[in-house]
Amino acid sequence: MSWTVGPHRVDVEHDRADGRARVRIDYRDDFWLTPDMRLKLGKTDARVRLSSVHGLIWPELWIGDE
Repeated sequence: MSWTVGPHRVDVEHDRADGRARVRIDYRDDFWLTPDMRLKLGKTDARVRLSSVHGLIWPELWIGDE
């Protein structure tokens, strides 16, 4: 799953070997994803949330103060 926010790129990749997911920002910053992770994209506040849809983990990117 990937998003573009202004000049920034956010990628979420699921690692099938251990079931965890990684967040990569601008192709260089790499983090293990937590269920409700706050990010700073330049001056923009964002949040990546994990939800479960029909038993599958689905990442959602939220922008702003929610």
